[in-house]
Amino acid sequence: MVYTKSFIFSLFIIILLSSCIGSKENKEITKIDYERISLKSELNEISGLHYLDSNTLLGVQDEKGKIYFINSENGEIKKTFMFGNNGDFEGIANKDTLFYVLRSDGTVIKFDGKLTQKCSFMSKKNFDFEGLYLNDTSQELLIACKRHGKKEKRKDIWIYQIDLMNFSYKKEALFQLNKKKFGVSPHFQPSAISMDPKGNLIILSSYSHEVLVIDKKGDYVKSTKLDKSIFEQPEGITFSPDGTMYISNERKSKSPNILIFESLENIFE
Repeated sequence: MVYTKSFIFSLFIIILLSSCIGSKENKEITKIDYERISLKSELNEISGLHYLDSNTLLGVQDEKGKIYFINSENGEIKKTFMFGNNGDFEGIANKDTLFYVLRSDGTVIKFDGKLTQKCSFMSKKNFDFEGLYLNDTSQELLIACKRHGKKEKRKDIWIYQIDLMNFSYKKEALFQLNKKKFGVSPHFQPSAISMDPKGNLIILSSYSHEVLVIDKKGDYVKSTKLDKSIFEQPEGITFSPDGTMYISNERKSKSPNILIFESLENIFE
């Protein structure tokens, strides 16, 4: 078969354009814009994060009963204070002069610098908790269960709540989310929970490197996988009023760090 010069030229242009379009789409899919700030080794086990103000984040770590005030621009520790004995602490929240810290057994510690009060979960047998968020609107603390005490119930994601008026757990879970129905892997285990300015709840899973977004009624919004090279061990998440998202990584191969995103949408692009 004989090909004319015009046919060969046209074929070359089609192949060239196809290649350019493919490269552009791939770049748009894989690109994530963020800023990474390194933390000191004292925060190797950073496990909870809370937005305090325009240049300060609050953090706790797995091993010490200490709150860290972290400069959100450079990661420096501005100050610390002890709130109790060492333990396995997984989440932190703040409202005015009150601080709340979640222990892995579901106990939430409330303190104002002087007085300390504890709220224990109904059952401590085989339960594990890792996410804490204070909902101003409902005056409740939301607690994400990493692992339910009963194996047959681990197919679901459980979100519990504490009434701030009487500082006690409500008997019924706020949400019971079936992992398969909500499009996440069976290995999804909450490591943090927060709320974006739109009122959606963001649930982070460090174990499976996933993020699940639900609305305030508990309905599915969206979910995504996280790049393990960026999110090595994501354990904390929080938002500023303008939607800036902060995610903390415990130390793995790199130093502990905080990743800063313009918005939640950055990780879905």
